[in-house]
Amino acid sequence: SYSYWVTTHPIAEGVQITAQDITLQKASLVRINEGYLTQRTNPIGAVTRRAFAKGELIHLSSLSQDMEDARNESMSLSIRAADIPQSVGVGEMVSLYQVHDLRNGEAQIPPQLVLSPVFIKDIERKGNNFGSEISVTISLNRSDVTTVLAATNSGRIVVVSTNG
Repeated sequence: SYSYWVTTHPIAEGVQITAQDITLQKASLVRINEGYLTQRTNPIGAVTRRAFAKGELIHLSSLSQDMEDARNESMSLSIRAADIPQSVGVGEMVSLYQVHDLRNGEAQIPPQLVLSPVFIKDIERKGNNFGSEISVTISLNRSDVTTVLAATNSGRIVVVSTNG
């Protein structure tokens, strides 16, 4: 039995690993040294090449030391509680749509896909009821930040689960 690095929460692709993202956990693997990181290797500062689930063993091939791969940033959005499925949780991939409500005599603007897939980093649902706003933190490629910000200028953002 060796101690291996595992994730403490879901982690997005393209982010730098911090001490809060990982912990050591004892495990007995059938084949030792299959590329999973033991306590002898420190993954802090490495960049994720893919998304991780909570409690997942960290494999060497899933990390990069190239800071050019650190392309994701976090951003918070205010979303109406009715515009995000209750079933959507941290670590899920979703789609973001821009929806314009009809106003007096305006021409209808069809909903538009803003960005997909998007990684849910955090959801603050405290005290939400059907008409309230909740805070959703997403992790996205820095090149997509302006697209999402522009979509928040008019209409509203609706979160759609890609899991069905």
